[in-house]
Amino acid sequence: MTKHSVEITCGHCGSKDFEYPGNPQPDDIVTCTGCGAIATYKEIIEATEAQSFKLLRIREQNNTP
Repeated sequence: MTKHSVEITCGHCGSKDFEYPGNPQPDDIVTCTGCGAIATYKEIIEATEAQSFKLLRIREQNNTP
């Protein structure tokens, strides 16, 4: 089995640093420390899932691990 990781980055500035509460809930606010952009934790999770599935589809199409 091959492992791959997906980095979460701010869609506005590309930062990888965020502030969020411990044990975040879907409606909690996540703030980019690079530019101050905000999103809900749910939005971050949904965007990360979409990015992951897109990466998997591309790899499937290219037959790459």
